[in-house]
Amino acid sequence: MSKHLTGRAAVRCLILAWAVAAAWLAAGCGQDPATAIAISGAWVKEPVPGKAMAAGYLRIENRSPGEEVLLGIECADAAAVEMHDMVHEGDMMKMHKMERWTIPGGDSLTLAPGGRHLMFLGLRRPLKEGDTVQLTLHFKGAGDRTLAAPVKKQ
Repeated sequence: MSKHLTGRAAVRCLILAWAVAAAWLAAGCGQDPATAIAISGAWVKEPVPGKAMAAGYLRIENRSPGEEVLLGIECADAAAVEMHDMVHEGDMMKMHKMERWTIPGGDSLTLAPGGRHLMFLGLRRPLKEGDTVQLTLHFKGAGDRTLAAPVKKQ
């Protein structure tokens, strides 16, 4: 008796192997956590003189096939960092604090002036154009990511 699969048995094994590999990749198991999330364009708007708060912006790209969740952000230069969404209510735009943002697989989240943004509350030092602040983003699956964001006047 031969030790090699032939005919239908070989085809069945091949189909099963492809199905397992596809399920593994779809579950995100094939994605390296170090490359699953890409963060770019981070910056903090220079606060109005005398104000202890500032807005921040960035873009997060989820390169994995599964969803990722941004749970929060920390910054040593602020007592708190809140995530805000802008929503139309009647003829007004209102800010809503978000507890988390879900980023679908293969999609991105953009924080930009006039829309979704970060609010740095209780600034512990004056921030001026040219300064840099360290941010730590907490993700559900990808863990913590730390990055530097420049302060700009824009």
